[in-house]
Amino acid sequence: MSVNLHRRWFLLPILSGVLLVLTFHPFNVWPLGFVALAPLYYFVGGFPHTRWIVFWGGFIAGGIFSFCLSYYTIVQFHWLPEAYLFVGAVRLLVVPITLLGGAMCGGAMLLYRALRCDSLLGNALLAAALYTAAEVALGYIFGGYYLGLLAYAATPVPLVLSIAALGGAHAVSFVLAFVNGYVAEACIVWRANRPAVLRAAVVALCFAALVLLPNWIYLHQPLPTTQTFSVVLLQQGSRERMVFGKEHDGIFSWGMGGRLTDAASSSPDLVIYPFSPVEGALYRAEAPAFNKEVLVASEKSVARFLAEVMPARVPLMTWNNVYADGNFYNQYEVWQDGAVAAQYQKRVLFAFMDYTPLWAQRIGLFSTPFDVVAGAQDNRLVLGDIALGGLMCSELHNTTLARAEARVAPLIIAVGSEAMFQDDVASAFSLKAAQLRAVENNVPVIRGNILGPSAIIDRFGSLSAFAPAGAEATIAADVALTAPRATLYNRLGGWLVALLICGILGNAWHTRSRAKTLL
Repeated sequence: MSVNLHRRWFLLPILSGVLLVLTFHPFNVWPLGFVALAPLYYFVGGFPHTRWIVFWGGFIAGGIFSFCLSYYTIVQFHWLPEAYLFVGAVRLLVVPITLLGGAMCGGAMLLYRALRCDSLLGNALLAAALYTAAEVALGYIFGGYYLGLLAYAATPVPLVLSIAALGGAHAVSFVLAFVNGYVAEACIVWRANRPAVLRAAVVALCFAALVLLPNWIYLHQPLPTTQTFSVVLLQQGSRERMVFGKEHDGIFSWGMGGRLTDAASSSPDLVIYPFSPVEGALYRAEAPAFNKEVLVASEKSVARFLAEVMPARVPLMTWNNVYADGNFYNQYEVWQDGAVAAQYQKRVLFAFMDYTPLWAQRIGLFSTPFDVVAGAQDNRLVLGDIALGGLMCSELHNTTLARAEARVAPLIIAVGSEAMFQDDVASAFSLKAAQLRAVENNVPVIRGNILGPSAIIDRFGSLSAFAPAGAEATIAADVALTAPRATLYNRLGGWLVALLICGILGNAWHTRSRAKTLL
């Protein structure tokens, strides 16, 4: 068997690539995330392959995963008809993303081969450090919007997910990669040294218990509840069900009035409609110049309409493009008693989605009908005496911003949309990202998506209420607003994982160099 695998060396990398694909959406066989990398590590450590073959093995596994992940998202990307050049350029990114993912995985396997030692646990830690380092690098390259985090496979496992409170999403990925590395190394040495495999397992389990149990106890200690905050969230479920309002002669009409009235009937503290009442933008004083009049409506006419369908005591939040003072803003607006009672403007803009960079404009590669301006860094959504944290759309993947919001707000509103993709792949990843932000910062998160999935998430990352993608639904839950209890990750950010990776790689390099010197 081992002879055949040595000759057909490409089989194990292909197996790892396929298992990684099956781990993630749309297949969602999440337990495979604990073993998907094991065939690749076994391929590198269990056979005397040349460096060239080791690189190509890693390239195959990483390339298969990167291609499938990007194909399920980028190839399905659609945008404004006028931005066809931009859409074509985005879809072509499948090629460089596949090459980049394959090359990074191949390079990581070369380092894994070069730095391996005689220690089973040392090799498993090395495997985890290299995989996590590649994840961190890809996250920087993609501006934080990286959908291939191994940590996403752990969202159904609360105990493993709680590791995010210590070192963020990458700490969870590190643990899963370590399990994969241990499985591979155990298979390599099992026949020759079974006691070593069992000793390593005992040591790893004891260390895990020493770390995970205190962290679990810390997170689950009761916190003083300052208020119970009731939330109702509406979801349309499909583009065909999308209902936009129109303004005619200063009067706004919108087919969502009945659903809004029903949602407010229980007198919740907040009703959320995770999209805009209009297809384009709302304006305050003067309407922006659009080619199509149906794309705009005045805030005043929308406010008058909402005052008729919503009880004065129930606030409604929508997510709009707003034209004011000569600029466009992407913002949450809370409507109450016929007026805008509170707002939050997006602070961290995403290139090509919120604005077209100047260099792209110069070559005619426009991607937006108008450019959004960033809001002030200290702007916040304040509802009564409650300051709510805001993570708008792509801001959900900005862990630095999430940490800052959790320090000053007992609840984070993370409304966004991946409607530019034709199915729910990207939105499914965003829901998992919202779960991780909740655990990382020990704060509840409301994830709203007009097409779904949407959820109300408690501070442990569990779904208190959930609406699947494609379903017209109304979900509701009472959220306990508690006094803050900062996690280690909220205080230190990614430094813990960075130091862990550097320490493991530095020790592996020192051990390898010393072994060569003794020889």
